[in-house]
Amino acid sequence: MKENASNKVMLGTPACGLLCGLIAIVIALAFLFLGFWRTLFVAVFFAVGYAVGAYAKKPEAAEEEDFPVEEQE
Repeated sequence: MKENASNKVMLGTPACGLLCGLIAIVIALAFLFLGFWRTLFVAVFFAVGYAVGAYAKKPEAAEEEDFPVEEQE
């Protein structure tokens, strides 16, 4: 039976442990090289970027009814 990518990195699997460990190393290195406030700054901008990119109603929000364009004469 084939496993898809989402099943390979489930909580409790070795792959998830490895991924979480790698993420922790990246965060630790960010604290070492950037410091607390700069790391927090990067994390906040990442969260905002993720929220904008993952916004579920993005295609519907871009329709003309939501953002009408006024014609100039």
